[in-house]
Amino acid sequence: MTDPSLELQESGWEELRREARKLEGDLDVKLSSYAKLGARFMMNGVIDTVYSAELNFKVEGAQKLVWKLERKKRMWLLKIIDDLQIHSPLDFCSVFLSLHHHKPGRISDSEVRYVVQHCHIATLSGLVYLHCFENISSDTVALHGVYIGYAMVGSGYVDTGSPTVGSSRSWKSMEMEIQSLLEKLVDANDAMCRCAASAAPTTSVTQKLARHRDILHEFTQEFKRIKGNINSMREHAELLSSVRDDISEYKTSGSMSPRMQLLRERAAIHGSISHIDDVINQAQTTRAVLGSQRALFGDVQGKVKLLSDKFPIIRGLLGSIRRRRSRDTIILSAVIAACTLFLIIYWLSK
Repeated sequence: MTDPSLELQESGWEELRREARKLEGDLDVKLSSYAKLGARFMMNGVIDTVYSAELNFKVEGAQKLVWKLERKKRMWLLKIIDDLQIHSPLDFCSVFLSLHHHKPGRISDSEVRYVVQHCHIATLSGLVYLHCFENISSDTVALHGVYIGYAMVGSGYVDTGSPTVGSSRSWKSMEMEIQSLLEKLVDANDAMCRCAASAAPTTSVTQKLARHRDILHEFTQEFKRIKGNINSMREHAELLSSVRDDISEYKTSGSMSPRMQLLRERAAIHGSISHIDDVINQAQTTRAVLGSQRALFGDVQGKVKLLSDKFPIIRGLLGSIRRRRSRDTIILSAVIAACTLFLIIYWLSK
């Protein structure tokens, strides 16, 4: 009898889980950046929190991000220690303490690989932890790139307090990236469900699947909520921006000379006349189309009348159809009247 966990490992269960966890991490980072982009619309779009985040990032630099990831690496390493103390027959603590004493405060990827290989990790969790350590440097670069892109997007809102063309494109591209990641996560969850169903899943596998589905649902709802809030705030900011533009334009027009005002009014009148001409042209085109349709129906009616004159049988048939239609109408009216009268009599006698 084969072990269900081995069957799941052979069928690619852990590979799918690693992919799902990677997608969940990417979605977490993207949703955080996407939510922070909407904060610039606070205080009628005047306070630019995106720009403040950009300045904070420039001041702090990428070193703090590296330190945070180092702390994350140490947490993963402690998990490996707990796992190896249970599963490994070697004295892992002596090896780890010797490495840590040799270079305290910072643990490199090569040292982690050495510890994992030296202790001969055979458990599936150990292999997963090793995969996470191998990707920690790429995660640093990816997170650094996300914050750089976030700061560049924020820089488009510094001067005007309203979205520019470049920042709008970045906004849409981030939405498309998040939607693409959500679709990939849905596919990964479906693949895990199929993989687990084909290998007789245990209770732990079922719980892990349920957890991944809950995470997907939370990410989807969070994206919808953030997108709705951002759209409403963006519309509000654009409305206020247009009002401010109108006010500033009105103020600047007050200092203009009468000649410039007359020229401006003349340009506005010419624009209105051009618009009216377009509407009139459309109306004339519609009238011509309706006239052609009327002529077509007149030709059809004339041909039908010509046929009725030429063929008395057809004329008699058409007359009988009209009489039968009128008879059916009379019968239906009589039935409706009788039913209505019966209902009135029944209601009065009750």
